[in-house]
Amino acid sequence: MNEELLSRFEREGSPVHLVYEPPGVLAVLGAGGNPDTDLVLDALSADGVPHAYRRGGGGTVVLSPGQVVLALSIVAFPPKLPA
Repeated sequence: MNEELLSRFEREGSPVHLVYEPPGVLAVLGAGGNPDTDLVLDALSADGVPHAYRRGGGGTVVLSPGQVVLALSIVAFPPKLPA
């Protein structure tokens, strides 16, 4: 879902958002995530939990039914540093 959102943002150039409830359990790694250190792959596999990557920032999260997810794509500017 986040890939579609980022593609739409890149095409349209204006902020886009999506609010949804995950249909199942999913471990999601952010852009800087490392599956070897951020996930227990053997446990995920044993429990039948898939994992995915997202291009956006943020850390690793586990999504599941019953949660409300807000996915947002905006232009983020670096903070202004004092001179």
